[in-house]
Amino acid sequence: MRKKVLVWLCFIFIPVILIYAVWIVVAINRSATISVDYIAKINKATSAVPEEERAWPLYREVGIAFKQNPMPSSVFVDNELPEPTWPSEEGWSHFDSWLEAHKKNINTIHIATNKTGFGFLVSDTISETDKELWPESFFAQSENKATGLMLNVRMPHLGVMREMARALSIDAKSAAFYSDADRCLQDISSMLKLGTHTREHPFLIADLVSFSIYSIAFQTIGDILEHQPKLFSSDQFALLENHLSSLDDQLKIRLEGERYFMFDFLQRIYSDNGSGDGRIVPLAIEMFQALADDGNFFLGTAAPLSFFSAPF
Repeated sequence: MRKKVLVWLCFIFIPVILIYAVWIVVAINRSATISVDYIAKINKATSAVPEEERAWPLYREVGIAFKQNPMPSSVFVDNELPEPTWPSEEGWSHFDSWLEAHKKNINTIHIATNKTGFGFLVSDTISETDKELWPESFFAQSENKATGLMLNVRMPHLGVMREMARALSIDAKSAAFYSDADRCLQDISSMLKLGTHTREHPFLIADLVSFSIYSIAFQTIGDILEHQPKLFSSDQFALLENHLSSLDDQLKIRLEGERYFMFDFLQRIYSDNGSGDGRIVPLAIEMFQALADDGNFFLGTAAPLSFFSAPF
């Protein structure tokens, strides 16, 4: 009797295993339906800006110059001295010398901020034209190809933008100290435009960095009015007021980039019949590895996900 039961169990169990194995083979051969280029959607505003009106080539030029001759902040760290916040404080001479060396670059920033658009095309790779600014990242990717994956989008330009805002802040304070109101006002105006250019891509991080740049500008204005309250004329105050009021539409947090990230993620782990229906692509589950610290989102072990993803 026991033998018959075992035989019947085998007759039942073996077909189930075979059917499951066939299902795994079918599932493994599914492919995701990539129907939308979300990186292109993120770059829509940038792509619409005419080449001659793109500020990024000028910003890149300044970024390279700042990299070759960086801000002298390390001098204060190395000597365990507080970094000065106003030209009358000890150590500001280091900033004056640095500004003197970067006169041309400060002027280049002013020219760039008057361009219509930012003009930086975000991607999952560092472009050939930007390799001088980020050589380590460029050569580290030599064996990697562009995937179009939103998860891999790089935004190294944000640090460059914030650094230029800080340089303009130092120049504005120096101009105020020496009673050069026109130059000071120009620096403040360019800082605000830097923040607006930074917002060309609707990512949360871009918005937050733009707020950081605006904050640098607001703090700079506060310091100038505290130390030099009579610097600006009535007309210049009116112009400054106009610059600040123009930011009303810029002080918003947008999450389009994060939504695109999720939409792109979904289209890469599901097939699609054209009506939004589909089936999960088991091997695409490896994409979850990038979202986990140890690279094993589900298993929590050192075993490669690809071995388990299809049966899972």
